Amino acid sequence: MENNVVWHPRATRQFLKIDRRYRAAIEAKVAMLKDFPFLDGFYLDVKQT
Repeated sequence: MENNVVWHPRATRQFLKIDRRYRAAIEAKVAMLKDFPFLDGFYLDVKQT
């Protein structure tokens, strides 16, 4: 499945800022949701972008 989402530079910076601030909470939530491959794969795709 291709990810066709195009990130604008400003949106990317905002997302990275949020990701740094809430990284622990995001990773904890992903760990809780690890039984859902779709959510885990989506999170990994976003991190790699």
